[in-house]
Amino acid sequence: MKNVSIRKNYPELSANLFFIMLVLSLSTTLFTIGFSQKIFYTLGYVSFFIVCYAYFKRRELFAVVTPVFPLILALLITGVIRYCWFVYSKSDTSNFSEYDLNNLRNYDLSGKRFILSAFMIGAALVLSKFITAKTITSCKVILFVAIVITAGVGCYEYFYVTHERIKLTADAASSSSYMILMAYASYLALSRKTSQALEHLFDLFYAAIIFALLILCETRISVLAFIVVTVLYLLMNGDLKRYIKGRTIIIASFVLALVIIGVTNQRWAEGIKNIEDYQTNSSTSLGARVAIWDSGIHFASHHFLFSTPYQRTTFAQSYIKEHHPGNLEGYTNVRYNMHNEFLEILTLQGVLGLLFFALIYLSYLRVAITKRVFTSAALPLSVMFVCGLADSVLINAQTAMLFLISLTLCAISFNKQR
Repeated sequence: MKNVSIRKNYPELSANLFFIMLVLSLSTTLFTIGFSQKIFYTLGYVSFFIVCYAYFKRRELFAVVTPVFPLILALLITGVIRYCWFVYSKSDTSNFSEYDLNNLRNYDLSGKRFILSAFMIGAALVLSKFITAKTITSCKVILFVAIVITAGVGCYEYFYVTHERIKLTADAASSSSYMILMAYASYLALSRKTSQALEHLFDLFYAAIIFALLILCETRISVLAFIVVTVLYLLMNGDLKRYIKGRTIIIASFVLALVIIGVTNQRWAEGIKNIEDYQTNSSTSLGARVAIWDSGIHFASHHFLFSTPYQRTTFAQSYIKEHHPGNLEGYTNVRYNMHNEFLEILTLQGVLGLLFFALIYLSYLRVAITKRVFTSAALPLSVMFVCGLADSVLINAQTAMLFLISLTLCAISFNKQR
């Protein structure tokens, strides 16, 4: 009888373990290196067999994947293109700088992770039928504990080690802020069914900790993304609308945005001053982006297929030197990336790479609007879109992994929305 009971509950146990391990991978990435990646790859390989089993043996389970298939296919092809670009670019690295080689390694890892994520989302959709409320709560508890630990690590780094913008496990403060936002988007996706007052209180604490960490990162675009994803969550939360009128939510969202901008007004004031002084001093954070974007657009107009980081940097620095003289900030920082996700992809993976990356957003809109499923994915996608307007987010393999895990976790509410 005991064996029969275990066999009967095996799908449920497997499904809940899958999502808990996924959350562990995401949450530990913020303060550890190595452990979270091993979990991600293990779940990725397991997901391949789950999807194959569902397709060939349990087609009724695979049926939930069909509506989301365009998005999954876009992620898969994006990963293939990234990896093919890596193979193309590594054929001759004799002229590559340290930054070029670092970009190469990151695209190698992110390409593989995009491919695995396609199967992970498929597996998550298949397993979502067996998810329990206790597991969702457990996932939120893990994320909450992890962000408290991350806050401790971040404060220690800021106040006792560097006294500068915190990086956590990333190579830059901006990348660490994107990782924090992906954890936030995941938590919000799991909170869409929150109904208890105590849960709402913990959700508020979680948001406050996230905001505090973003202040330590000092990245303007991340603060804007925080506002966008928080407002989007408030508008999407059906349970919240039972207690609060839609008009009240809109007013509260507007007040929230004003308060957050007020708290971080120094950084916004710096940005406004950069714009005002652009004609006399273009070598600033915002001025550098103008020069970098200009060089990237002109480079892309002559290169429609794959290009190496060395080719792009050589052209961009020459272009900035000629057309934006005195912009040392732009000349220096263009060697890292294009500081815009869409332009970054276009200048390296060409028109094909940009097309399939854009299809991730377009296919999601089609799935969400016409099928009314997987709607929680709007949270990580909105973070990705907003941050990608002013920086290259997915160039960091860690950030890419958290973005893909966050998308996968959005499948949890799929069955509930059907």
